[in-house]
Amino acid sequence: MAILAELIRKHMYIVRAVLQEHKPGGKNHNQKNHGNDDEGEIMGRSWGQIKAMQQGTYKSETTDLKTPGDYGADPIGDGKFRMVPSGDIVDYKERTRRLDLRKKK
Repeated sequence: MAILAELIRKHMYIVRAVLQEHKPGGKNHNQKNHGNDDEGEIMGRSWGQIKAMQQGTYKSETTDLKTPGDYGADPIGDGKFRMVPSGDIVDYKERTRRLDLRKKK
């Protein structure tokens, strides 16, 4: 029983250390900002976006489907994507360029 208690204690120490490093402002926290707050991201969403989702006020990006061209991409491996609906096989840079043309401002 003592061995199990010691393992749990060590595990909790490691978990606390990891959480401390990755909390907003922590030394290894991702500082990119794509939303309202300058506190970093969780799962690609800013804290401001998460807060807005919880409060029901979040507005996601929309894609313009009225103009001709690709509006989506499916990953096919090795850094390549199949564009939808054209079916062209492109790399990430080209995929991003094509999809950014469709974003509504």
